[in-house]
Amino acid sequence: MHPYLHKRILEEVLGPHFSARELRIISWANMMQDRPRNQMGRPYIHFDDSAFAASESYIAAEYARLHAALKTGKRNTALRAFGRLLHTRQDFYSHSTWIHNWGDTVDLANTPEDAAPLCLDPLQHPELISGKGGIIWFILWRLPFLGKWFRRNYPPATDTHEYLNLDGPEKGPLFIYSYNAALRHTIVEWETVKQQFSTTA
Repeated sequence: MHPYLHKRILEEVLGPHFSARELRIISWANMMQDRPRNQMGRPYIHFDDSAFAASESYIAAEYARLHAALKTGKRNTALRAFGRLLHTRQDFYSHSTWIHNWGDTVDLANTPEDAAPLCLDPLQHPELISGKGGIIWFILWRLPFLGKWFRRNYPPATDTHEYLNLDGPEKGPLFIYSYNAALRHTIVEWETVKQQFSTTA
């Protein structure tokens, strides 16, 4: 999912509950998950490369870090952990085939934009896949002047992130369903921890 969309979700869901400073900490940690070093060799951060178990373990580890930080009064550390785990959770809907598979079962023209179900446990759905990374092709496809030629002559394979992702509106009608599912799952994650944050405010 594009960084501005992650930020938009955080502002809508968490804006009423945190100060502007705290929301900036959460958002910065969230968006820094997309820095270059996290794009290579760390598919679990983005639910890429069908690394579903590793991604769930990563989220659990960030939750453990969040809980430990709040117990010791390190609120900013907890805020950063929350931002990181939310990025990963949100990416599930735009990087996996969850929305694609669901979309094949409904008439999108007559389906509300917030109708896609949430996936509370990806490990219970062995049919799911997510796209493989390919940083070299990602760069080549976006080269000035030459990018269009590379995309025309070397289109992405159907099992790649570039082919499967629903990162923004340019990806077609399924995007809005992935976005709204990510937003609604962010609410679920917030409900899980809001009492702990409120007691340390």
